Amino acid sequence: MVYDKSVPFSFTKNGIYYFERRVPSDLLKHYNTKKIAYSLRTRSARVASAQRDRFEVLFLGLGIALLSACHPNRDTKEIMSERPFDSGVLCLA
Repeated sequence: MVYDKSVPFSFTKNGIYYFERRVPSDLLKHYNTKKIAYSLRTRSARVASAQRDRFEVLFLGLGIALLSACHPNRDTKEIMSERPFDSGVLCLA
C-alpha cells in the first residue's frame, strides 16, 4: 500500500488507486470498521482524482444523512453548522 499525495485520501495497491477515509467518531456505531476504502478501478492519477471527488461527495452525503437520522428533530443546516467542513473533511469531533 502506497499513499499518493497527488490524489488526497487515496492509496495505491498493485498500481490500482483506492479511496480511503476514516469513519468519523459520531458515526462509528453505524460501521464495523474505523476506515472505509473502495477501489477507484484505475491506474491513472487523473482519473483517480475525479473518481475520488465523486466518492468524497457520496461519503459526506452519507454522513450527513446518518447524522440527520440520528437527530430527527433537528434541521440539517443546524447539524451542519455544528460539524463544519475543514479542508474537505467532515469534522465530527
